Amino acid sequence: MRRVLAENGAKYKCAKFCRRLAWAKYKCAKFFCRLAWSKYKCAKFCRRLAWAKYKCAKFCRRLAWAKYKRAKFCRRLAWAKYKCTKFCR
Repeated sequence: MRRVLAENGAKYKCAKFCRRLAWAKYKCAKFFCRLAWSKYKCAKFCRRLAWAKYKCAKFCRRLAWAKYKRAKFCRRLAWAKYKCTKFCR
């Protein structure tokens, strides 16, 4: 009788241990899934950020180009005015 009880106790302890192990594995897998998801989201965010930076830089280059062209035009206009006033004198 004692042997049967001892065997049942050992089986119960073993089953309890296996359930704990399975639970630990489940929690570990859940954690890694979350980690992978957060890495994916982070990478997606970083790509978006890089794209935004690229678009911003492109916009700034266009703006600088527009400013340069406008300044060039204004210099030409000033030169034309200067020549005109020189001619009129």
